[in-house]
Amino acid sequence: MCPIPRDTAIAGEPNNVKTKDSSSTCFSCKRLNDSTFRIVEDDKWDEIPIIYVKIYDTVLALIDTGCGGAAKDDTAALTSLRKFLETYPVPDNNNTALNPGSEKGYLVICSHCHFDHIGGIAQFLDTPKCTLWASSYDRAFVEGDGVLPMHSLCQYFGMKTPEYKVTVWAEDGQNVIYGPDNTDLGLVIYHTPGHTPDELAVWDSRKRVLFVGDIMYEWSYIVWPLEGNLLLYSQTLGKLKDLVRSWNNEIRSTDDDGEQLLNDVDLFLYHVAEGIVEENPQGTFRDEQLISYNREDGKINFTGPKMLFEAFKSDETAMDAIRKRHS
Repeated sequence: MCPIPRDTAIAGEPNNVKTKDSSSTCFSCKRLNDSTFRIVEDDKWDEIPIIYVKIYDTVLALIDTGCGGAAKDDTAALTSLRKFLETYPVPDNNNTALNPGSEKGYLVICSHCHFDHIGGIAQFLDTPKCTLWASSYDRAFVEGDGVLPMHSLCQYFGMKTPEYKVTVWAEDGQNVIYGPDNTDLGLVIYHTPGHTPDELAVWDSRKRVLFVGDIMYEWSYIVWPLEGNLLLYSQTLGKLKDLVRSWNNEIRSTDDDGEQLLNDVDLFLYHVAEGIVEENPQGTFRDEQLISYNREDGKINFTGPKMLFEAFKSDETAMDAIRKRHS
C-alpha cells in the first residue's frame, strides 16, 4: 500500500549493525492458485508491498516489484526479488524456486509508479528477456522530465529513484502478450486512474481474478497522495463495478466478493461526499492538510489531502454521477 509518510518512516542508517543470517529473506510466498503466487515483502517503511507472480511456460508475469529489498530486518541476507524468484525454495511450490536458474523470462506490469511498487524494477531491465508494461494514461506523469522522484514518493522516503524505461505503454483494455510469437497470457490491462494517474488494474480472464493495485483495501486506509484525483477515482469505481458485474453475469457467478467490495467502497465514497461520515484531521504532508474518514466497523477507510475531497464534493458532474449510482 502507499500511505502518507510519517516522520518515523524516513529512511536512515540502522542504529545497530547485526550479522546477516544467510538463510533469511525479507520475502514470503504463498500459492493463490495453480499458476499464481503472492509474495509479500517485509520492508523497513512498513508498506508491506504485495507482488503477484503468474507462471507460464516461458515467462513469469509480475505485477509490481515491491520496495527493492529495503528489509525491516537488517539481518536478512536475501533481499533481491529476482534472486528470491530464482533461488529460494518455496514450500508451496514443492520446495523449488519459482524460476530456477532464470530459465524463463520476465514480464513486469507496474500497477503504478509509487516507490513500494517499483522499488525492485531495476532488477528486470535485461531486454529482451524482460519487458516492462505500464499504463499509457498520462505518460508524462511517469516519464516527464525530472518528475519521477516526486511522483513515485521516493524523495519523501529517502529511496533512490529507480531508473527504467517502459517497454509497452498499455492502452485501456489491451491484452498482455509476450515473446516473438506474441503469446497471449490471458491478462487484460485496464486504466484505473484516481489513486494516481497511471494506476491500472489487471484482469486474469482464465482464473477470473482482478488485481487492483492500490485502488482499494479492506481493514486499512485507501490513500490518495497529492497527485490523486477523487473525480477520476469515482469514475474508476463505476467502471470496475460495470466490468465485474458483466464478468459475473457471463457465467452467472454467485461468487460476488469482488463486486461486493467495490459496492462497499463506492457507497462509502458516496457517504463521504454527502457529508454523512465524520471528517478527522490527520496533520499535514507536503504542506497540505490531511484528513481521514472511517467506516464504523473499520473495514473501509479513506485518507488524503483535504483539498482532494473538497474538489470532489464541489464538482457537480462528479456528484451527479455518484448520486445516480446510488439512487
